[in-house]
Amino acid sequence: AAADFVVTLYNPRSRTRLEGIEIARKIFLAHRSPDTPVAIAKSVYRPDESIQVTTLADWDVETADMLTAIAIGNSSSFIWGDRVITPRGYVIAKGDRELQS
Repeated sequence: AAADFVVTLYNPRSRTRLEGIEIARKIFLAHRSPDTPVAIAKSVYRPDESIQVTTLADWDVETADMLTAIAIGNSSSFIWGDRVITPRGYVIAKGDRELQS
C-alpha cells in the first residue's frame, strides 16, 4: 500500500475468511487517500456480473465474496464516468483529468 502500486485482490472473502478484507482496507487507508478509486468486480463473465466504482473511504467490504476481484488504484488513478483510470508512462496533474490519446 505504501509503495503506491495499483493492487488487485482476488477472492478476498469467504464464509470462513471474514476479517482479512477489512484488515486490507485499513492498511490501504493508512497509506492512501480516502478518495483513492476502488473497482469491485463480481461474478465477471457470469450472468449476474456487476462492476461498482467507489472510493477507499466508501468501499463496503461486506459486498466482497469468493467471486469478487477488487482493484485499488494508486495516487494517479481517478474515476472517469463509470471507470477507474490509471495513466501509464506520464504524470497527469491533479487538476487536469482529461484523457489523452
